[in-house]
Amino acid sequence: MILIYSKTQTERLRYITRHIFDRYLGIPSRICTDSSVFELSKETKLNYSDTEMETVPCIVPHSLLFETDIRPQKVEISICEDMPVCFADQQTKDAFPFDVFAACFFFLSRYEEYLPYKEDEHQRYDGSNSLAVQHHFLHLCVVDCWIRKLSMFLKTHYPNIVFAERKFTFIPTSDIDMAYAYRHKGFLRNMASYVRSAMRLDVKQIVRQTKVLLRCKKDPYDTFDYLSGLHRLYGLNPCYFFLLAKRRSAYDKNTHRSNKSFRRLIRSLSNSCDIGLHTSYYVKDDPDRIDDELSYLRDILCEFPVKNRHHYLRFSLPESYRLLESRGIKEEYSMGYVNSLGFRAGTCTPFLFFDLEQNRSSNMQIYPLLGMENALRHIPEATQIVDAFIPYIEEVRRYQGVLITLFHNQSFGDGKDGKKWRTAYEQLLKYIHQD
Repeated sequence: MILIYSKTQTERLRYITRHIFDRYLGIPSRICTDSSVFELSKETKLNYSDTEMETVPCIVPHSLLFETDIRPQKVEISICEDMPVCFADQQTKDAFPFDVFAACFFFLSRYEEYLPYKEDEHQRYDGSNSLAVQHHFLHLCVVDCWIRKLSMFLKTHYPNIVFAERKFTFIPTSDIDMAYAYRHKGFLRNMASYVRSAMRLDVKQIVRQTKVLLRCKKDPYDTFDYLSGLHRLYGLNPCYFFLLAKRRSAYDKNTHRSNKSFRRLIRSLSNSCDIGLHTSYYVKDDPDRIDDELSYLRDILCEFPVKNRHHYLRFSLPESYRLLESRGIKEEYSMGYVNSLGFRAGTCTPFLFFDLEQNRSSNMQIYPLLGMENALRHIPEATQIVDAFIPYIEEVRRYQGVLITLFHNQSFGDGKDGKKWRTAYEQLLKYIHQD
């Protein structure tokens, strides 16, 4: 166990010390506010105060973890031992070079997403607001790096201290916005598709659609057997997030959820894969829709879904996460950016949601998303796509974290880019598996 001295115990301090020590490093932690008890203790100790204690390693605290409100913070990014750090402006000799607790908390709590920010066209948090983007370290797992530096700092004071071993894990995920391009869409939607193709004089599209509807050709979006075969080959456990919006819209174009073939597809995949809810676009504006969608997926699976990812990654903090937590969701997979690869929360390690407004930790676990294929659609060649992924894969491997990718089923169809994405995905899985 590690005993941490602090003049005050707070929910924020308790949350981050449990993440760093209990969850990440595998060492039980306890906070002590009595200096005399702390000094007499024979446990491994860490001083988180401005009170000097000889022979006890020290971190000089910033005020962040002792506040209860949400306010603009003066966060200056500096470079320490070739890594970006923050909260390093009030250090003393022999202390850890910055307040690693406050720094980790700032990123994991997504503090900057509670402050006023510029929204993108879908009313989402725009990554350009973030310190990681502004200071060019979105590609780094800074939180994991800081925790590793802290573990090395403690090792110099306590050579016999033992930390838990970590293991690199890869979770391939897919968002099923449209399970089928033509089949099971109904007469009116298929007729509308024919009209659009005719207006473009796209004879090839008309022929392809007709062959699919006559069952002479497989639906181009039905790539599930292909994906299942790849995942079995590498012993992977993928997760599919299904969009089950009740009403179709410009953003929610899923196969009608009452379609029997669609329901059979979900049940069939659930036998070998994890299934989660892909909350529809307008849940952010109309939270009650989630009850209907969760209930429908529960009826299909005959069990309550515990995983979620937001459609378009359209969510806001803390409201969206608070809604999911209240509905029994245990794992959330939206913490990434649509148009960029990188580490939105500065980590490749799952962490618990901390509600800054209510100043409390929850039991809902956030799984950081590295990114989706949409961020790389501008890249023309499959090998170039894989090359773009490799530095991020190695960053996750460096800290033995969890790598989570997102590819849509329709990307692997027989469209003009289908071959490119199939080649890229196959090479990507091969690269990840080789070590």
